[in-house]
Amino acid sequence: MKAIRLWAFALLSMPLIFSAGCRKNPSSYTASTGADGTPAYLSHLDYGCEQALTLRKIRSLEDRITDSSWKGDTLFFTIRFGAICCSAFEDSVTVDTGRIEIDSRDIASDHCRCMCVYYKDFSFLHPSKTPVRIVFSLQPWPPSPRETLIDTLLQIQRSTS
Repeated sequence: MKAIRLWAFALLSMPLIFSAGCRKNPSSYTASTGADGTPAYLSHLDYGCEQALTLRKIRSLEDRITDSSWKGDTLFFTIRFGAICCSAFEDSVTVDTGRIEIDSRDIASDHCRCMCVYYKDFSFLHPSKTPVRIVFSLQPWPPSPRETLIDTLLQIQRSTS
């Protein structure tokens, strides 16, 4: 009887173990700030299609940073952008003094016939708290040239919490 309970517990806990880290730090970068105050990647979270749009509305969509904050030594920001529905993204992050470059590549091979609004939350260790340029580029499917969607200098008020 105890063996059956143990087996049932193991089976029931496996989905929890697998889903616990499911979208947290999907690209497995590690954090280490440079001596010059260079920001260090901590994590990001991708959200699926948040809102489907007609093709007429996609032209008025503004790709932008929708939210940003500094809490302690950590910089948080959210990127909003439009892309074809049913996309799956592979991200790479390059960090230099005063600059964060995020390249997102659509790796899905089967897309839907609509346009979507996507969001990505990022966090970086940035103890120097200096202004930082955020550059976000997207390479759509089928593979075509990468397009810079966001290039902005982020200067935000730091919170004390």
